[in-house]
Amino acid sequence: MLDNQFKEIEFPNGKRYRFVPESSTIREYGIDFPSEFLDRNLLVTGFMCTGKSTLVAKARGYDSALESKESFSVIGDFTKDQEIWYDNPVVKELLEGKHKVAETHLLFYIGYRHNGTEIPVFVHHHPIYERNYSELELDLTYLSITKSIKEKILLEFRLFEPNELIRLMRKRHDKEKTAPIEERHTYYPNLTPEHIKKGEYLLIQTADYFYQKGLDVYLRDSFSCVPLRFVDN
Repeated sequence: MLDNQFKEIEFPNGKRYRFVPESSTIREYGIDFPSEFLDRNLLVTGFMCTGKSTLVAKARGYDSALESKESFSVIGDFTKDQEIWYDNPVVKELLEGKHKVAETHLLFYIGYRHNGTEIPVFVHHHPIYERNYSELELDLTYLSITKSIKEKILLEFRLFEPNELIRLMRKRHDKEKTAPIEERHTYYPNLTPEHIKKGEYLLIQTADYFYQKGLDVYLRDSFSCVPLRFVDN
């Protein structure tokens, strides 16, 4: 924190992003949320092992993510002429108020090509590991954000400290060792803090874009912290 008030995240390319703890919160499902959560619905995204599925399960009355198995992967893929927000039925239901909380592993595919390859905003996509930060600059201007989205959805990005996140991922990997190879996330043990940082850079750029377009966007960097609201750099 800066002056016990701001959190700042800095990347190797010199880019910095700042956040401030949300001053008005409520407690639901054992977690602190912005007070707007009373009247709106939450779409949570971010790294694996940051509690997304657990939160969805709790919001739907289950004790654990293993009981609910209700999550989805992609809001939309603009390369296939999909409407980013509305073509996914779960997001449509979120906008209609049928769900209080929903999660996404891949928020969307970004409008960036390098040698003909699209990069999803997702840390576990191997092509990002070898790219430098200049190659990871996003142009998200193709994303439309309607009045309905602004009025009905809160966005939460989950970004844990890289070494802690790697520890949690390796713990999950150890539990998966007896699963069939096609069901395992075999890349967990090979992740480095640099890999996590590059994925974090994609996610924070995305969060910042939504914030600049008028959405209420929050960051959460632990299981127990209050949500952190974006502020202008």
